[in-house]
Amino acid sequence: ATFATMVEGMDQSLADIRSSLERLGVENDTVVIFMSDNGSPSSCVRNKPLRGHKITAYEGGTRVPFAIYIPGKTESNIRLDTPIIIEDLFPTILELAGIKKRPRIVDGQSILPIIEGKQAPNDRPLIWHYPNYYDQPAYSSIRIRNWKLIYWHASQQSVLYNLAEDLSETTDLSSSNPRIRRHLSQTLGAYLRDVQAAMPIIQATQEPVPYPH
Repeated sequence: ATFATMVEGMDQSLADIRSSLERLGVENDTVVIFMSDNGSPSSCVRNKPLRGHKITAYEGGTRVPFAIYIPGKTESNIRLDTPIIIEDLFPTILELAGIKKRPRIVDGQSILPIIEGKQAPNDRPLIWHYPNYYDQPAYSSIRIRNWKLIYWHASQQSVLYNLAEDLSETTDLSSSNPRIRRHLSQTLGAYLRDVQAAMPIIQATQEPVPYPH
């Protein structure tokens, strides 16, 4: 009942926002973006077939709803399957606002070419890094197309999944696909080194967990 009440309350709030935009006459000048920050909390029913819950390394912790309305650019009932990440919103908003001068470093990329059908899915890596202990182990993960690798910090071991064939992430394909595992591990490790990502400390040695690969 609590969960249903929250969903109904959010639906009504979004409806109130859209109504207010129309009442103020700015609905054609306003971009509306809806996105969750995490997967479903552990206290809620699992979002099957996704495995895991909020903050976990699995799709149930990182795959979230996303919808965008751009006047004059988006159409109703259109679904795009190209994966994006929340860092893409900043450069997207800059482009929509016509901002030509950009910050020197911008994470993510504008998704307007994807929305406009000018860009096909590419091999851009999507990366998550969670070097903390909450109610699940610390990890780093990377997705390229349908391949996803999770690097567990405590064991310093990796698992590999093909999300197109195994959305529930039940079968580790590391042994049968060593070339893909190595490529994702190298790409993830190179990125974490480049940004000097913080890693947990190994108590026995007081040294940080090594980067993958």
